[in-house]
Amino acid sequence: FIGNISESITDEVLLSIFTVCGGTVKRWRRALDAQGQAKTFGFLELASADGVMRLVRMLDQFPLLGKQVTVGVEMATRHY
Repeated sequence: FIGNISESITDEVLLSIFTVCGGTVKRWRRALDAQGQAKTFGFLELASADGVMRLVRMLDQFPLLGKQVTVGVEMATRHY
């Protein structure tokens, strides 16, 4: 889970950031409102648990365009 994303940042930029911080992105799905506008959260799946933990260390609470990004992780990965 990636939350508190600025509405003005594009998915292309986010994917670049995710790749630099966590490696290979398997899937990224940003939530959309009823009008098709990007919401401030989405769901990310990376290729490896190591990549997930690296992304958490680098990106959680990171200030990005006036907001502090939050990164949530499944319990199974957390115990990794």
